[in-house]
Amino acid sequence: MRLSVILLLILVALYTIASIYYLASDLASREARNPENTPNLANLPKNMSKQDIYLTYRVKGYVNISGGLVYIDNAQLGMVARYTEAPLLNSTINSTASIINATDTYYRVEASGDPALIVALRELLAFVNNISSSNLSLIGGWRSSNISDIFGNLSLFTKTGEGMLAGRGGSGGIAYAEYKLERDGGSIVIWVDKSTGVPIQCRIRTNWASLDLSLQYAS
Repeated sequence: MRLSVILLLILVALYTIASIYYLASDLASREARNPENTPNLANLPKNMSKQDIYLTYRVKGYVNISGGLVYIDNAQLGMVARYTEAPLLNSTINSTASIINATDTYYRVEASGDPALIVALRELLAFVNNISSSNLSLIGGWRSSNISDIFGNLSLFTKTGEGMLAGRGGSGGIAYAEYKLERDGGSIVIWVDKSTGVPIQCRIRTNWASLDLSLQYAS
């Protein structure tokens, strides 16, 4: 009898946790689709090739730091993705003995904001790449192969759908693709603007953070 009661209580607790998780995710999704929350992408360059990109995200939620919850309410996270060209270390020589100058191109990403958000970013990049965060430092920024990968390599995610954010004041909206990564009971969902490749939403649901990052401004 006692065992059945205990099992019933465990099932009720699991159901309650799952319900809270679903409601939180649904609320975040509804809020993101509100036209007033549609990011301003008007100042992005028409040709984004070889351009530095400046992004500002609004962040809500909490970060678990050493067992203590640090709550974040409408904090801003600034990110700069600097286009970088660097010569490859191993140059090759063709048949005429002339050096072929090969270059490696990528973005060097740096972030500024509440220290708790920087901790969350480090945990996010470690989570996506399936490495220990103790082996990762964000000092000096981190490398991203393209602008879509600033929160982690999207090739490790699964594309789960597409959608449209309504434009403000009846203006044209933003078409996005949704990508999801699940691991160790946690999940990361990223919405990427299909036109520019810029991440416009990042939802983190893990044991180290529950955060909603919403792009506000890009240039």
